This record gives sequence, structure tokens and C-alpha cells, in this order.
Amino acid sequence: MSEYLKSILQILDYGLKTNSYKFALLRALADYGQEGAADELVTRLWLAERFVEYYWALTLTFRVRQATDPSRDPVIMRFIRQESAELGLLPNCPVREFRKKHPMNYAALLKSCCDVGGCFDEVIPRFHNVHRGHVRALLYDSGEDGLRLKMGVADFLKDYSRTLQLLAIGGWVRFTEQFTTAPRLYEKIAGLPPERKQHRYRRFLSQCQEQCFYCAAADLPLDVEHVIPWSFVLEDRIWNLLLA
Repeated sequence: MSEYLKSILQILDYGLKTNSYKFALLRALADYGQEGAADELVTRLWLAERFVEYYWALTLTFRVRQATDPSRDPVIMRFIRQESAELGLLPNCPVREFRKKHPMNYAALLKSCCDVGGCFDEVIPRFHNVHRGHVRALLYDSGEDGLRLKMGVADFLKDYSRTLQLLAIGGWVRFTEQFTTAPRLYEKIAGLPPERKQHRYRRFLSQCQEQCFYCAAADLPLDVEHVIPWSFVLEDRIWNLLLA
């Protein structure tokens, strides 16, 4: 087994995890390898882009806790909530739309992640720490500009990118299960929500229901809606659908 892979397993099994940043950083490194980047410097700005992408829907759409007390959620979630409140963003606003429509706010959000008091103050220097020490094969040296990958690590990230993604997301799910009983955590954290299929039931529902479930209006167009919000259950099952 690769010495670097052994280090990853040690970090996941024995590393201190006060929030989900370690999983996000590992996932970012896996994405870096998947992109085939050969540069040995992984900048903080590039990492901030990945972190915003990972936490965006978790914060706004799915509202998945990352701590027992919501006030102790990772600071990036507070940054995202602030942007959403100031701009009046809808809960289902994707990060790509935010980036396109509000480029200055997006740049400021990335800067907040990179600055002191942002996302990286603790996770970058402590990523390799495990109980009573640190792993033997370090993946990088940390600096003000970002992560300077050790010799051979870029190739390791390319070769093991999919494995590392699965390990990072799996560990993240296990960590999050401490704070919520929300279903479909893997899909929510991985950013893989299933295809929407609720409209296939419209004809069946119209045979059972002729007016709005909530206001009893019969002269307005009806659409297929969820009783328990889709953002929570993340599936379109007939038991949870009605016309409204």
C-alpha cells in the first residue's frame, strides 16, 4: 500500500475532527488529482473555490448541520448564510449562478475563506495530526500561499483520486451522522441529488385530487408538490406527493 494512502487512512481513523474541514480538504486534494494538475503548489484561492462549492448546497438548500450547535458550524457556512441574506438568494440558488450574477461578492467570499479567521487557519497546519503525534508520510508543507505538495504526491493524487474522493465523502457522511438524522446524506454531501421525477405522478394524483391540497382552490393550475420538502427527503415518492 502507498505510504501516502496509509497516512490518509490514519488521518481518517485517528485524526482530531472538530468539524468537517479535514474531509473537505481531502476531497479538494482528490479533485486536484482528478483534474490532472501537475503544479506542486495548491493555492489557498483554489482551495477556497472547492470549499465554497462543497458547502454551498449543504448550507442553503439542504441545511445539513455540521455541529450539534448550529452556531458552531464551520465558519464558511456563516459566510454563505451572510451572502444569502444580504442578496436575498433563494434556497435552491446554485453556486454557479451566484458566481455568475454576483462576481464581486463571490470574490469577496473566497477572500474571507483565505484570510485569517477563515477556513484554513487550523485545518492546513493540523491536517496530518493524529492522536499523540502526526502521520509519517506528509502530503504537503503549508505556507502562506497554500500547500506545497511533497515529491510524488501529485502523481499519488492522480492515481488515487477516485479512491480519495470516496474516502473523504464517506468519512464526511459518518461525521455528519452525529448531528442529524436527515436522509440521503451521501447524495447531499457528494453533490449528487437524484433526478427529479415527481411530474410522472401528475396524472395519477389528478384522479384522486381535484383541488389544491392546502387552500382547496379548484380554479387554479395545480402542480405536483411535496409534503415533506424535497430538500430534506431528496426523493420523489408517491407517498410524499400531492397537488397544490
